[in-house]
Amino acid sequence: MAEHAPGTRLLERPQGSEWNLAGAEMWHAGTYGGLPVHADSTEVHERALELLQRHASRRDRVLDVGAGAGAFTRRLLVHGFGAVEAIEIRREAFLVPGVPVHALDLNGAWADQLPARFDALVALEVIEHLENPWHFARQCASAVRPGGWAIVSTPNIESSRSRIEFLLRAEFRFFGARDFEKVGHITSLTSSQLGRVFAQAGLDHVERRFSRHKGMPRPGNPKRVLRALLYALSYPFMAGTKRGEESIFAFRRAA
Repeated sequence: MAEHAPGTRLLERPQGSEWNLAGAEMWHAGTYGGLPVHADSTEVHERALELLQRHASRRDRVLDVGAGAGAFTRRLLVHGFGAVEAIEIRREAFLVPGVPVHALDLNGAWADQLPARFDALVALEVIEHLENPWHFARQCASAVRPGGWAIVSTPNIESSRSRIEFLLRAEFRFFGARDFEKVGHITSLTSSQLGRVFAQAGLDHVERRFSRHKGMPRPGNPKRVLRALLYALSYPFMAGTKRGEESIFAFRRAA
């Protein structure tokens, strides 16, 4: 990998081979309303919408942070959320007409540059791409009003499959060299770590949901057979939350 000058911001570096492609060309798990869903599965967006519908009103002002092409923004509009804005640093990649989009650097002081505070924000599959999760959490707290909500998703490195991969490869699922090179995953967090980060910013953890659990691939060769056996033997002894590929959290700022 090429060397970078000291102090070079990660945003100024190649963030994986797909990072600088147009939104529709990047890897995606599916589409919504013709727009690519940049997540492990479209279920991440479905669970996030459920949390937002549970805790926010359709009249609320909602900010889609790291919106990409705008698949989740479009989902919000379809489900009756009328006051939606977005942050997407590649303004040309955002493809939902009529929605205000702010081209802001999420590694910087982006909340101070917003036109107002929001009732809720959604940051799906964003925090794992950023340099400093503590800074991002503080920015999220500044972006929402007192009593407002932040819906945040990230890969679940506590899943049983991720634990086995770490045991065998010394790398968490979704955070190997290929994930860095291709999609720019640089920051992995357990659920307890993420909860502490947002709590220190003044956002309390209220609820957590998950996307589907994939488990281990079916055995197909001796190496996979041994991996499957290790998985079966260790699964009953794994503590904590071990199911779900992606975690989706609801945080609330104190009123």
